[in-house]
Amino acid sequence: MKKLLLFSCLLLISLSANGATSVTLYVAANCATTSNSAAQGFCDGTYSACSSSGPNVVAGTSYSSYINCGRIYSESLGRYAILCFDANTTDSTASTKLCNWFAGDGGCNDNYLGTTPTGVSFMGSAIGKTVTVYPDQIECCQTCTGYTYTTYLSGSVERQQKNTCSTDGTCAGSTVAAYGSYYCDNGYYSANGTATVNNTSNPNNLQCTSCANLQSGLTQDDVSSPQKSTSPTDCYIPSGHPLTDSLGTYEYTSNCNYSS
Repeated sequence: MKKLLLFSCLLLISLSANGATSVTLYVAANCATTSNSAAQGFCDGTYSACSSSGPNVVAGTSYSSYINCGRIYSESLGRYAILCFDANTTDSTASTKLCNWFAGDGGCNDNYLGTTPTGVSFMGSAIGKTVTVYPDQIECCQTCTGYTYTTYLSGSVERQQKNTCSTDGTCAGSTVAAYGSYYCDNGYYSANGTATVNNTSNPNNLQCTSCANLQSGLTQDDVSSPQKSTSPTDCYIPSGHPLTDSLGTYEYTSNCNYSS
């Protein structure tokens, strides 16, 4: 059973703290259809992202040189595309983060489970348009993996949420319903035999029931069961756990499971 320990501390927060930093990028080319030879060379990997020199990718007033561009893989397009920095971008830190991201072909960590970073996902209609990208979110998705767990319904239910990155780079459990689920915690079983329900379902539908209810005189501390248990037979009294009744104190030498 997972527990959360909270420390009470005095936290001083600067009133001038910035929120999420965004950068405007131009979707310069779809690598599957571009007729620009310089852009196609970029798509083919001939040039390096964020180089100090190179051919033009697009002709435009704000987006003129490939030195401000990078190749990324767009999941929504299913292919590579080229994004160029807005010529007015002055945030060198944000630019560096994005250049590092481009250098890795624009993908998150393979174990990143969360939602696609804002601005990275775009359809074919976005070619020639501008998108907003959050560098801190992209940097976050390189290391943000796993799940966040919280207790629910007086501790009988555990909520599992895929970790995802916010626009300001915070890695935390996703609030998107499709990215989470509920299940019965240790020491409980699902009375209706359901292992998990998703976040759009009512967690009460699990009917998580305490294993201690199966025998009079037992408390929650006396029993155990694996998480996601679906039957009373998953419940057991752990070996070595002392029990006391009218005859005295005793313990089992091996886990004592309930029978049907």
